Amino acid sequence: MKQTLLNLFFIVILPLAVKAQSPTIKAEEAMQYVGKTVTVTDSIYSTKTLDSVTLLNIGGHYPNQLLTLVILKADLRKFIIDPAKILNNRNLTVTGKIVEYQGKPQMMLSTLQQVKINNVKPANLNDFPDYGSQIYIEAPNLGMAAVPGDNANVDFIPPSFPGGTEAFEKYIEKNMIYPKAAIETGTYGRIVVDFIVEKDGSLSDLKISLGLTEECNAEALRLLKTGPKFIPGKRKGEVVRSPLKMLVRFRLPK
Repeated sequence: MKQTLLNLFFIVILPLAVKAQSPTIKAEEAMQYVGKTVTVTDSIYSTKTLDSVTLLNIGGHYPNQLLTLVILKADLRKFIIDPAKILNNRNLTVTGKIVEYQGKPQMMLSTLQQVKINNVKPANLNDFPDYGSQIYIEAPNLGMAAVPGDNANVDFIPPSFPGGTEAFEKYIEKNMIYPKAAIETGTYGRIVVDFIVEKDGSLSDLKISLGLTEECNAEALRLLKTGPKFIPGKRKGEVVRSPLKMLVRFRLPK
């Protein structure tokens, strides 16, 4: 298996619906859209990390950049890997509000849900059998899994359900209480639940990012809240809080 850590990382970065609602502009047009939320596609030419912020320069090197992405120090804790390193020299599609600072346009970047990395071949999830229901890692929002044979200097071992995907799906099948209304209407499908795996394996901040009916969504949350603790993620051997997405499949009872 020759997939790289970087390739696996890129499959976790997904744009939100806000992108579709925002006008798409060129980086050189940013000053015309101050105060508005827009989508821009261009490359990161240089980065700089200061005490209070990290700066990612789009469309040119400082001081000739066309737009600067600004990550506040308070938001850096959401990223396991330094975004200045992982995003430098990458072509991005980014969505956010344009602000003006000292005559230059800037965009605040508080989560990589605002970003899509372009022209990167995704990793093959079939190479990771334990990730069948464990769709992808955002850890936090910059997730990387340790892949055999790759550079162990940036290893992130993602959190997981005890026993892996097969055990998780068996747990769901055994414990699911299929909503009566969903059976009557023939509702079935998949629900994606976002949550944080705490250092002790408990789950917090559970949210539905892709749902079905209200009753099915509630059942998916119940199954995760009442299930066994997860195995927490690790970064360079140290246990860390790790956001994660899990897929809960609803199959109509026979």
